[in-house]
Amino acid sequence: MKKITLTVLFAITTVIAFAQQSVTGKVTDTDGNGIPGVNVVEKGTSNGVATDFDGNYSLTVNDNATIVYSFVGYADKEEAVNGRSTINVTLNDSQTLEEVVLVGSRTAPRSNANSPLPVDVLPATELTSTGQPTFDKALQYRIPSFNTVQTPVNDATSLLDPYEIRNMGPSRTLILINGKRKNLSAVIIHANISRTW
Repeated sequence: MKKITLTVLFAITTVIAFAQQSVTGKVTDTDGNGIPGVNVVEKGTSNGVATDFDGNYSLTVNDNATIVYSFVGYADKEEAVNGRSTINVTLNDSQTLEEVVLVGSRTAPRSNANSPLPVDVLPATELTSTGQPTFDKALQYRIPSFNTVQTPVNDATSLLDPYEIRNMGPSRTLILINGKRKNLSAVIIHANISRTW
C-alpha cells in the first residue's frame, strides 16, 4: 500500500513539475531599446517579475499560460506561451499622459500662491496659539518646511539666527516681522524663499 501511495505522489509531482516551464525574453520599445521595470505577469495569478535595466526577464509559468506585459505610458500586451521558452515583446507607446498634477502645501488662506516665490503671512494669534515657548519653535510648529538649528553660543553664532526652509541655508531664508528683518544672516540678493509674519 505504501508503494502505491508513493508511486501516485511521485507521478503527480512529476506531472506538476513538467507542466511548468521557464520563459525568458526581452521587452523593447518601437525603437528597439530595452525598457526597464516592465511588469511581466502570468495572467490570472500574482506570479510575475519586472524587467531588468536592459529589458530582460525570466519567469516560470504554466505551459498553457498567458503572459501580460504592462508599463506606464505603453499599451498592455498579452502573449500566449504555447510551449515557447523565449518570448521577445515590443510595446507600443499609445497611452500618453495628458497632464501632470503637482500637490503642494501652499494653501490659499495663508500663502500668496501667485508669486514666483512662496510667501506665507501668519498673524500673531496663529503663532501664539501654538503654545511654543519661543518664536523659532512657534514657526517650526506652524510651517512644516521651516527648521531652526540649535547651536551652542560661541563665536558669532549668538549674533545669528540660523533659520532654514526646505534645507536651504540661513543666507537664503528671509524672515520679516512687521516689515523688519528678523534674521540678519539672510542675503537679500540670494533669499529666494521669503516668509512674512
